[in-house]
Amino acid sequence: MGGDDLPAVSAIEQQMEDGWTEGMLAAQLTAARGVCLLVEAAGEVFGYIFCRYAADEAEVLRLGVVVALRRRGLGSRLLAAALQCLVRHGVTTCFLEVRRSNGAARGLYAGNGFVDVGTRRHYYRAPVEDGLVMRRNLAGQPEIGTGSAPGICTPSRDDQASVCPTTMV
Repeated sequence: MGGDDLPAVSAIEQQMEDGWTEGMLAAQLTAARGVCLLVEAAGEVFGYIFCRYAADEAEVLRLGVVVALRRRGLGSRLLAAALQCLVRHGVTTCFLEVRRSNGAARGLYAGNGFVDVGTRRHYYRAPVEDGLVMRRNLAGQPEIGTGSAPGICTPSRDDQASVCPTTMV
């Protein structure tokens, strides 16, 4: 993912509740210990994922797919590719927060091995809602999922996001 992809990523992001601004997305793209992936074909962006890691833990920060292409496996493939990249960085546990009311996202995460471990009261703002904390153990799982080819993750220096190029459409 590069800076030239941010307008397309931002357009998808604005279709979601509490959508991040393009500036917030740009900050994640260059953040230390970040993993940023996208699904694209012929220059068109269909989905993305942003993760951050520190030591052996990571967090999925954002995952988005174009509304017309949801429920076709792109989110699962993005998640699998990101988790595979995180494992290559030495991550053994991954966390995320999801709206309690977002049944589709909760199903996606549960279907990919995440389990509920807690609640963050009033975590979301527009509208105010609890966030469910989910966790997945990645230890001993060097190859996760089938949505990405081995070797897609190029570990970065700690001062920039990882480059994990892949086309999954």
